[in-house]
Amino acid sequence: MNQNAKRIGLGYLVAGVVFTALFFLLPLQRNVTVWIAFFGIISLLLGYILTYYAFSKGDDVKSRIYGIPLFTIGYKYTGTQIVFSLIVFGLSFLVVIPIWIVVVIAVIILGVFLVGMQAGDIARDMVVQVENNMVQETSQWNAIKVLANKVSASACAENKESVDKLLEKIKYSDPVSNRQLHEVEVRIKAELEVLAVLASDDAKEVVENKVLEITGLVEQRNQMCKGMK
Repeated sequence: MNQNAKRIGLGYLVAGVVFTALFFLLPLQRNVTVWIAFFGIISLLLGYILTYYAFSKGDDVKSRIYGIPLFTIGYKYTGTQIVFSLIVFGLSFLVVIPIWIVVVIAVIILGVFLVGMQAGDIARDMVVQVENNMVQETSQWNAIKVLANKVSASACAENKESVDKLLEKIKYSDPVSNRQLHEVEVRIKAELEVLAVLASDDAKEVVENKVLEITGLVEQRNQMCKGMK
């Protein structure tokens, strides 16, 4: 179980004990209405279930951050329901509260909670999906960056300068890729693999020609990126 869920669960348990003690220790008129208000303690269980769910998708920092809105909805619902129950307890000393009023208000509070929970969960899933897509869309260009670094590391002293200029061009290009860029990126990767062989010992002129060819492909790819935004 997530450590956050454990600690928060302990807080809900303490709140439940205090709430129950107040119900049985106060000299309340324990009629049907008051008993219905007492069963607002179920909100503690619902709030904890939501808290557990909010932090159940991982122990990493991102999972915790994404779970915070759901956790907030849970404790706000629990707090609202308990405050409402305490108000019913207090009013029971003064007036007889119709059962239907308590039931209707409790149902409205629960309904708002359920809608908020669903909205919060959808929002979290959308954020996670967008992040996953971003990782996938940058992986192709990141692989090209890694390959360019390897080419630079293996280049002989004579070819180092021209290869490093290409590396800088690739390094500062837009990392986000898509299907339209796939073909040109595949060509860039293939030509870099050829350059890796040439740069280690071939003549400077041959390497510079290959660098110019790849630079042209990178510029073509970058222009395509700009045109898609």
